[in-house]
Amino acid sequence: MKLISLSANVATFHTIKFNPAGISLISAHRRTHQTNRTYNSVGKSLAIYLIHFCLGAKATPDFKEKLPGWGFRLDFMFNDGTQHYSYRTTENENIIIFDDKEMKVKAFNKMMGEKVFGLKEDDKYLSFRSLIARFIREGKSGYTTFNQFKAKEQTPTDEINTAYLLGLDINRILRKVALKEEDDLLKQQEANLSKDPVMHSLLLGSERIEDIELRLIDIRQQIDKLQQDIREFVIAEDYGEIKQQADEISRSLHTWRNTVTKCRISLENISKSLERKPDIKKQNLVNFFEEANISLGDMVIKKLEEVEAFNEQLLNDRSRILLKQQEEYTRQLKEAEQKIKELEAEENEKLQYLNSHGALGDYTKLTELLSDLKAKKEKMEQYKNLQKDYKKRREEIQLSSADENLGTQKYLDSIEDLIHHHMEFFHDLVKSFYSDKRAGLQVLNNKGFNKQRYNIEARISDDSGDGVNETKIYCFDWTLLSAKQNNSIEFLVHDNRILSETDPRQIATMFRNADRICQTNGFQYILTINECSLDLLRQEMSDEEYKRLVQDTEVLELNDASDSGKLLGIHVDLKYE
Repeated sequence: MKLISLSANVATFHTIKFNPAGISLISAHRRTHQTNRTYNSVGKSLAIYLIHFCLGAKATPDFKEKLPGWGFRLDFMFNDGTQHYSYRTTENENIIIFDDKEMKVKAFNKMMGEKVFGLKEDDKYLSFRSLIARFIREGKSGYTTFNQFKAKEQTPTDEINTAYLLGLDINRILRKVALKEEDDLLKQQEANLSKDPVMHSLLLGSERIEDIELRLIDIRQQIDKLQQDIREFVIAEDYGEIKQQADEISRSLHTWRNTVTKCRISLENISKSLERKPDIKKQNLVNFFEEANISLGDMVIKKLEEVEAFNEQLLNDRSRILLKQQEEYTRQLKEAEQKIKELEAEENEKLQYLNSHGALGDYTKLTELLSDLKAKKEKMEQYKNLQKDYKKRREEIQLSSADENLGTQKYLDSIEDLIHHHMEFFHDLVKSFYSDKRAGLQVLNNKGFNKQRYNIEARISDDSGDGVNETKIYCFDWTLLSAKQNNSIEFLVHDNRILSETDPRQIATMFRNADRICQTNGFQYILTINECSLDLLRQEMSDEEYKRLVQDTEVLELNDASDSGKLLGIHVDLKYE
């Protein structure tokens, strides 16, 4: 695939016609020295973004708001020689017109992925947009490091796309990613299982399989006991009535036992009362006074006799009454004791019946308890089995990971020639810039348990110096393009950012290498450049070389003389990165 031209439906736009092979320069010049004007805003980077825009990049809200009615067209050619175009408007950024056929952006990108990169179906990591960024770096973030081509590209997407373009087996990356993701998922599932409030209460804070087994032994024994009780349980339909009768008997027994106690106390008191006799008899009194030489008259003695007779009569009457009461209490006591005997026998019969039978409600409670215990047992066994499964699967994953490490090393050894070709190209390109620096491109086997299969390392000694990082980016991008693996791209696009920190001598070398590689392979090299870099190049090149590599390759000159000198031909501030 090659780029032919970039145009718009508005006459002020400066159409860009790319050279069919070799270098195509989009230059920015300063025509005025006003401090508020600069060639950094004339549209160089915008031109690159518009190529992305026509190749299915994400919609840009600023376009619809600030460029209403605009449409941009990119003409390009596939390797079979057929020419095509894509047209996209700011009013409806969700649609791309491809050769007069209206397509959704997603469908367009899928079609381009098939035609340009041989993508057979939708892929989680590989896409037309992720791969095309390797040949048209996106924005400022795309020039940070050699292996970062666009913003927010995560592992393993970055590695898979780069490996695909180097001709490496990406299935090995996918398998390693799948193993790591499965292991992470298993760890998360284990954590979630142990945090489950129901399971946490069952485990009593323990997560060890051994402790769970001990808890299960207790639960199984409880279940066996309950099942035995339920098998022996006899449901009495009249259980409630019998229970009520037994309760009534118990209350009657309490009353009769109180009667027995009352009778016994009364009989004891009567017995004591019957034993009482008069304290002093008449004769005793007479003898007492005679001994004291006191003579009692006949009248006194007669009175004493009368008192004594009266007292005896009282005692006799009292005894008769007490004997009658004693007889009555004795009768009541015998009656109460007989009643108690009868009631106790009846109560015992009722209780024996109740002990050998049960109410339906009690039976239901037993079955519910059994059901709860079985559910608890099942959940704990499930947890235990899951734990075993998780442990077993994680051990299997570790073994598979070790096998993958061995297999990958054998694979890398088997494609040594391919890797050496990439290494040699990168090395020779770097040497053209720095003859005194060590440089190399390596593809190593990452044996760590992570989502990275290959360590693709581009190195230049002392690469922290100004311009060395940009040179590394330049050399790596040309290595990807020249690898010609799994794609039909024949162009490379760089923004002026790749020149910003680079020494003029190295910029001149960039031009010479680009021209040489393009002439050899028929590639296109599209580069935006500022006037200051052009001035420096004049000092590093002969007039003839400067004319051939710079002046004759310029496809568009932008300037700050007026708004008409800018890419859009108008002044507008756009946010598109």
